[in-house]
Amino acid sequence: LRPTIRITNRCTQECSHCCFESSPKSNTNMTVEKAKEIAKFLEANQIHDLNMMGGEFFCNPDWLEVLMELGLPDHIIYFRLVSNSDWYKNDTVKQGLLSLRDALGPKFHMSLSKDRWHTNVGVEEAEKWLVENNILTIVANKSNTKQESIVPVGRAEWVFWGFFDTIQNQCAGDEEH
Repeated sequence: LRPTIRITNRCTQECSHCCFESSPKSNTNMTVEKAKEIAKFLEANQIHDLNMMGGEFFCNPDWLEVLMELGLPDHIIYFRLVSNSDWYKNDTVKQGLLSLRDALGPKFHMSLSKDRWHTNVGVEEAEKWLVENNILTIVANKSNTKQESIVPVGRAEWVFWGFFDTIQNQCAGDEEH
């Protein structure tokens, strides 16, 4: 199993396809205490792979501590953090990502959204910085960011209709750098 764990519903963008209805208006954030509870659940249920999302992770004021609680245990072997790259000019976030890299090692990688729904501002700069800092990076591409890959729930329900929309979901790229 690879659960998707959302640490915030706050986002820097308000995309029409967002099945979580994340937005800059949301103030829903996971607490460190909740992250500790979830970490115990993950260990008890032998869950080794994590898919971390928001909103946008750094919108949670406790994002680094929350992600450390979830990713540090030895039983976690795969830790994927999804981002729209809006942190690309934020040195504080970059320092936190370096801390995650140092603490989690090779199990940590990032998936950057680059598609027709996000602004895509800063994706190239974020990717370059991540690669330069030895953080495995996957960037979405045209082949896996089609309308057919959106689940029509949340705001997406009002935007996407069609048979394939109801049975598919993919929020990751497949290009490794």
